[in-house]
Formats: sequence, structure tokens, C-alpha cells
Amino acid sequence: MRQVFRYNIKDLRGDYLRAAAGIALTLAPLLFVAKNPAIVGILGGLAALFAVFGLATFLRHRSVIFLDDTMVGMSGVGIASPFQQILVWDKVEQVTLNYYSTRRDGSRGRMQLRLADRKSFFHRRFSIDSTLEGFETIAGAAFIAAKRNGLTLSLATAANFRALGLDDEVQVRS
Repeated sequence: MRQVFRYNIKDLRGDYLRAAAGIALTLAPLLFVAKNPAIVGILGGLAALFAVFGLATFLRHRSVIFLDDTMVGMSGVGIASPFQQILVWDKVEQVTLNYYSTRRDGSRGRMQLRLADRKSFFHRRFSIDSTLEGFETIAGAAFIAAKRNGLTLSLATAANFRALGLDDEVQVRS
């Protein structure tokens, strides 16, 4: 049975606000300062970086992740998008689960699951952020695929899977 997952706007609102605030705070000074090429270049470059971050957030918001017993896929702008990547579980050769803390004490943060397939003609890979609804379901399927494919996981990846409650025997590299 195919399951479909999407990023919730509630979880992406902060990223949208950061992108908008960054653009506003870097472009607004250009209205009040002399048109010095160095200042325009620096502030314009920063505004472009915030715009790219906003676009990346929009693309993540519009992406659809689908999962079944044989594969996981990501569609760029909807389920019928021509921009799809599909990874067959039997061909997955890399599974990495990283934790990025947003607080100094490590109490809050996000996980990012990276999957890669090197056995196909095209090297396919993509990342899934833990703000995705159903992230644990996809991470569990990736853990099972890593175990079934005999993959060796890093210590950090194995520890992060344990934090999600997935603690079977897998090969761990030190």
C-alpha cells in the first residue's frame, strides 16, 4: 500500500519568516544609504542568499514523499510532477540519519535522513527532514532496508536510529 507524506506549513512557517525577514533586512538599508557599489553588492548578495533559502523552503513545502514496500520516492511539485526521484529499497547503498541541534544543550533539533542509490545508471539521492509528517515511518523503512541490504552505518546514524526506537543489530563502523 502506498503512503503519501507532505511537509506541514506549520512546521515551515519559521523558515518562510526567516527568509522574508532576511530579504527585508538586507534590502531595506539600500533605500537609506548612498548607492555605494560595495554596499549594494554585499547587501544584494545577502538578499539573494535569503531568496534562495525562501525558494528552497517553498520547494520543500510543495514536495510529496511517497513510500511503499518496494521503494521510496520524492516528487518535486506534487505527486504527478515530472521531477520525481525514486529509490528502490533493494538498491539503496547509503543511509545516513543526522541530528542537528537548535539549542546549545541539544534538547531541541531536527533530524535529516539521507538516502542514496549507486547501483542504478543515474546516482539518485535525496534528503528528508524530520519536520515531514510521517518521518518516523520513512526512517523505519530506511532502517529495515539498511539492515536487509547489509549496509554499515556510522556510529552517529546508529545512535540516531536508536533515539527513534529502532535498535536491531546492524553493522556499525567505528
